[in-house]
Amino acid sequence: MKIGKDKLIKFVLFRENDCSALELYLEEMAQKGWMFDSVSPIMHLLQFKKCKPQKVKFCVDIREEFSKDFMSEFNLPQYIDMCEHEGWKHITDISSFTSAISSSSSYQVFISDDINTPDIQTDDKLKLEPIFKSSVQNIIISIILMIYSIYNIKSNYSTDFEMINWAFLSIIIALIPYINYIIESLIWFFRAKKSLSENRPIRYVSLNSLKLKTTIIDLIILMFLICILFFYTLIHMDTSVQFFILNILKAINLIIFIFDFVFLIEVIRENIVPIDKINK
Repeated sequence: MKIGKDKLIKFVLFRENDCSALELYLEEMAQKGWMFDSVSPIMHLLQFKKCKPQKVKFCVDIREEFSKDFMSEFNLPQYIDMCEHEGWKHITDISSFTSAISSSSSYQVFISDDINTPDIQTDDKLKLEPIFKSSVQNIIISIILMIYSIYNIKSNYSTDFEMINWAFLSIIIALIPYINYIIESLIWFFRAKKSLSENRPIRYVSLNSLKLKTTIIDLIILMFLICILFFYTLIHMDTSVQFFILNILKAINLIIFIFDFVFLIEVIRENIVPIDKINK
């Protein structure tokens, strides 16, 4: 979404194991003439500014939260200084989903004009630990949200059997992305652990897969917002119109379910199809 001539906001669905794909995405945007500038308070809304098309190198390093206290063992200013000494410029940090309520991990974003600048982190074992910790926290929070949502919908809609069933079905379908996240995280983590045990490099998410999953989530969000709009108009309609709108809502729910299924298929493909075929 463009904001004026010189600013652009893009929704990009990225998770702990998407750092490499996010780097490629930011580099691709720079080559198209859009330089990553910052992230909005709502995670995943990336802000870009107009620039001359250029080849640059990005690094997105996920690490455990650092204290800003210089006396602490892990200290963010010292870490940034070390990276900038190696030729990287720190742009911003992106807080993870759980950082507001726990000492979670954050994404540190760096840029270099020299595409040959050495990577900040090359040890897959060191990369895996913060990814795993952040994923576990997000999985726990996802499970809690799922349980709360199911309980809440059952408690608040208890007057009409058809409405109860539709509301319950809707919330289950809306929660499928959380289920997909749990499945995706577990599949990837166990595959990564196996790669390390066999002394093979960890296989990260590809740029194509990141784009596809982001598009699917865009469509799911759009359809779900339409569902909410119909649902609140449904309450004020007479019985005959309610029946018609309920059928529309069921059809939309089916579409959302299909999108969720495609998302899950992409997750499986990303982790099972041989790496040399993944971008074909």
